[in-house]
Amino acid sequence: MAMVHDLFFDSEEVPFTHETSFQEISLGKCLELLNEEQLSQLINVVAEDYQLKYDLFRQIQKQSVALEEFGKLHQPRSGSCAFCWQAFRIFRREIICNECPRNVCNRCESKGLCKYCHEMRILSYKKAELGILVPFEKDLFGYCKMITLGDPLAFQLRATLGEFSRFGSVFEFISTT
Repeated sequence: MAMVHDLFFDSEEVPFTHETSFQEISLGKCLELLNEEQLSQLINVVAEDYQLKYDLFRQIQKQSVALEEFGKLHQPRSGSCAFCWQAFRIFRREIICNECPRNVCNRCESKGLCKYCHEMRILSYKKAELGILVPFEKDLFGYCKMITLGDPLAFQLRATLGEFSRFGSVFEFISTT
């Protein structure tokens, strides 16, 4: 604990005792105590985090488009599997998907779901995970801005504005960097 305290506080400014807790010290006060190098490192880390979240968002978006095309290609058909187009026989039985009306064979079925529904379920889990990683509402700073731009300078500016705008004058901070 003393190492974390030494990084952010000088012992003259904020005496560290067991009675002093980190909840009493605001994050704005912590940011004021950082020097320029530490502040730029923090901005770089936040910008890299935004970049990774943006890349994850784009990957999920591409998977969603590809999955929609896959679903349009494999429409329900009678007498044969919707995915491998093999005719149903004695050993290739017809199984109806639990979530959609597709008829699939036992080779194209996974846990009662066709390939499309199985992949849609995986994609919905990934979207839920992205919602945990990017816990913003669509009208707030992070989520809506992350969709629009993809260049590294935009991530730097977004990290600067997003993390420090609520702790004081952003314009003073930007003019000093």
